[in-house]
Amino acid sequence: MSFFGKLFGSSKKTPNVFELMEQGDMAVLRTAIDNGADVHSTLPDGSTTLIMAAYYGNIEMVRLFLEHGVSVQTANQAGYTPLLIAAQMGHTDIARLLVDKGADIHATNIEGCAALAAAAQQGHIGMVQFLLDKGGRCECRFWQLCSCVNGCGEQWFY
Repeated sequence: MSFFGKLFGSSKKTPNVFELMEQGDMAVLRTAIDNGADVHSTLPDGSTTLIMAAYYGNIEMVRLFLEHGVSVQTANQAGYTPLLIAAQMGHTDIARLLVDKGADIHATNIEGCAALAAAAQQGHIGMVQFLLDKGGRCECRFWQLCSCVNGCGEQWFY
């Protein structure tokens, strides 16, 4: 049984969406959703299916959950939105899609870090450039996380 299967238990009636996501078989995932699997379910930390699809870097999954109405703005308990996760992981194609669908590039996690700071901390130069082009600001409560790569020019010390 997978990690998510152990976490939630498996139901023969309604498959666990997170377990199916982990398996990565889009055909099986689509069939399960078409048969009632809950696209709006969350993990214990509040992470949504869209957050996890962004984490996995699977743009097809991201599109699927967007098509089924999963919000681009919903954050988990740590304040991470799908865009923040995509930025931190360097998934620029997913970030573009999320921004096109209305994701807030200025949203911050509970540490006060926005997508631009998360991308810069991880050295994702293409993501940093994309977010700067979209008007991103280097926001982070913790200065060590916010020495944004060439071009941000801002540092925050709290």
